[in-house]
Amino acid sequence: MSAAYRYLLCDLRTDRLIADLPLDGVTYERRISRPGPLQAKFSAASSQQIETARLVHQLAGRAALYVLRNNVAWWGGVLWNARPYQGPRGSVNLDLSGTTFDSYAHRRILRENKTYSQTDAGIIIPDLWRWLQSRPEGNIGVLAEDQPTGNLHDRTYLAADQSFIGKLIEDMGDLENGPEHTIDVSLDENGQRVKRLRVANRLGAETAQLVFHRTANGSGSITDWSSLADGTAGGTSFQTRGDAPNGNVGQQVDPALSQVVERTDLLEAGWPLLDHTEDRPGVTDAATLDGYANANAANLGGAPVTNSYTVTVGESGWNPNRIGEPVRIKLRDSWHVNTDVTVRPVGCRVTASQKGTHESIELIFGDE
Repeated sequence: MSAAYRYLLCDLRTDRLIADLPLDGVTYERRISRPGPLQAKFSAASSQQIETARLVHQLAGRAALYVLRNNVAWWGGVLWNARPYQGPRGSVNLDLSGTTFDSYAHRRILRENKTYSQTDAGIIIPDLWRWLQSRPEGNIGVLAEDQPTGNLHDRTYLAADQSFIGKLIEDMGDLENGPEHTIDVSLDENGQRVKRLRVANRLGAETAQLVFHRTANGSGSITDWSSLADGTAGGTSFQTRGDAPNGNVGQQVDPALSQVVERTDLLEAGWPLLDHTEDRPGVTDAATLDGYANANAANLGGAPVTNSYTVTVGESGWNPNRIGEPVRIKLRDSWHVNTDVTVRPVGCRVTASQKGTHESIELIFGDE
């Protein structure tokens, strides 16, 4: 049985419902600690549909879009782009693209000095969201409560740096043992749409609640799988470069560098030296740069593996708000020999069902 989809266009600031859109070709993603994109099409044949398309075109950048699957909110974000076009004859077509609500923080600059001394990451991130929503014109209704993690940070942010708040939040999460975040969308008991910031050292439940499987003949709830080992994305020796600290006029000052972090376990196992470097503009503190280098060494050692499994969720109760929650994967096919592992999805990619096509739900896993 195909899932029933609805696509709600709402005012970004008030969340007032504007239109129930008949979209086709909808694909959308959710990611831990990163915005997730959406693409969709709208074909306008009648004069009424053309008026709706014209309205959507006018609302790019100031409207929210929600994806409801079987009346459960699976995606919510900002409609950033709308492109109408038409050939020599036929319908007017409208291409839409949006990104989850955390993308709004990537369009807001911190225009105030802020200093946090030994402050919990689960307080800093909500505080930044509360600041960017402190003016009525900037409030998009994301609930941002303190969620202490036990992970303390020292941070000084300067208005002169003109930093996008979304980037500041992502940079904190990219540190060794850095926090994770996402914005969940849901419907409350009255059917009202709710947007809630979630912050934790590690999002999701600790133990696997769901099992997906694939049998020798290819049947089961896992319909497709892939596993990319990318030797160009990783390394065995890691360093991070920041900005140059302040110096005297006329004096050449070199950029700050982290220590070189080597994966001796991989080198002893026969891997060659593969150098990985990363720039972190605006960072001059050596300990912070070391934290980025250590995180890259832990996450990108050797050839990082990205696994993906296309699944049928059925009546399992899984939805994108459960990314980060471990699932159990059981495979027995021509590649896997009685594989039974518990892995953690860090994202998902969904192609919505429509007339003539089936829904596709791809769970994306990091190197476990």
